[in-house]
Amino acid sequence: MKRIVIIATLVAFAQMASGFSPMPQTFPGGTTLRRIDVNAKTITALPSGKNYVVDLTQRGVIYEFSPQAGQIDFSRVRVRTAQGEVAIGTFIEKTLPKDKLAEFKYKSQAFGIATRPPGTLQNPSNDASKFCSHDVCTCFGPDECTDLLNNGPCGGPLVCDFHSERYFCYCTLNS
Repeated sequence: MKRIVIIATLVAFAQMASGFSPMPQTFPGGTTLRRIDVNAKTITALPSGKNYVVDLTQRGVIYEFSPQAGQIDFSRVRVRTAQGEVAIGTFIEKTLPKDKLAEFKYKSQAFGIATRPPGTLQNPSNDASKFCSHDVCTCFGPDECTDLLNNGPCGGPLVCDFHSERYFCYCTLNS
């Protein structure tokens, strides 16, 4: 019995150290997503030479990046999509509009990357005019961003800034 308690305790500590949070996070507006915290400690806990992979092939996940615990080494963070793995900087550059890249300081501000929840269409056919222009969809505020996540025409995950006054998300339009 003592072994089971010790093993369960070690597993719980390992999950906390890796930044994994088994508790669901309510996306603003009521959509429930599995929340995974990523911070400086998450990255430094990895063995030397290993990268942290943000797996966007999973549905219903939000990766929350927070620099509060120290500067995150983003050179060790990769993003996995259906097309393969890329550096997080490359992913953000492809997701955000060029004019917004200058003001979005992902290396020094808190942000999230969210995927569509299970049960929603992967590629919903929705009127893109509400959210999108050209190849980019944008929302402002909790209600609008929840609608974009659940019903919008995004071709992939949303990159969101929930922590500023502006509260916004961006994604690329389905092609």
